[in-house]
Amino acid sequence: PDPTVVDLYGHPTLLMHGDLLCTDDTAYQAFRAQTRDPVFQAQFLAQPLAARVAFAQQARAASQARHAELKQGDQSRFETVTDVTPAEVEATFVRYGLDRLIHGHTHRPAIHTLQAG
Repeated sequence: PDPTVVDLYGHPTLLMHGDLLCTDDTAYQAFRAQTRDPVFQAQFLAQPLAARVAFAQQARAASQARHAELKQGDQSRFETVTDVTPAEVEATFVRYGLDRLIHGHTHRPAIHTLQAG
């Protein structure tokens, strides 16, 4: 299940996909909410495979176009929208009572240290 806590060499560590941490990407968060809605899922799966593939291709193309547009414009806005929101990372640490998190989604391999705040 996402997220999940594991024991990593004696240190409780939260593992998660990471998309929930990208709260500044409101367009993605809206898409995420829609696609995880059971009614949407049932309606989507009732469609023919070709229609589902076309929807996925259109969604991917729209996402890539949006990222290209953001990247061409304000680079700092692009960096903000396509990365985790530090405040959400802190809130997640507090929510789970942990101080170590491993996540994906952003496709930016790095190790970050957050200052308590």
